[in-house]
Amino acid sequence: MGALAEMEKEEKAKAVIETVSQKPGRRIQCRWIDPNSTEYEKAKKAKRLVLKHTAEASFVTKKQLEDAEKLKIEIIDKLINTDVAQKLKIEIIDKLINIGVAKCS
Repeated sequence: MGALAEMEKEEKAKAVIETVSQKPGRRIQCRWIDPNSTEYEKAKKAKRLVLKHTAEASFVTKKQLEDAEKLKIEIIDKLINTDVAQKLKIEIIDKLINIGVAKCS
């Protein structure tokens, strides 16, 4: 579409659009539907379904982001605790060596 906007002449752009083949069965049509028509209820039902699916997808995405944030915090806590535990082990071993309970070989 960007290339069409850059074309100098409108006729040339229209010619390019006409040469682009449309996918079979993929024609978008818009029209007003009479509220008394049976298609009106189908359209309203489809609209409600789309809104419901959008809300569900939004909820699932939000939940996934919350879970990812909780997991990130949990991993950081474990990494910090692992580092602290390693430092404590080293300090204990140093103290044991200094008082002569353990020997380095």
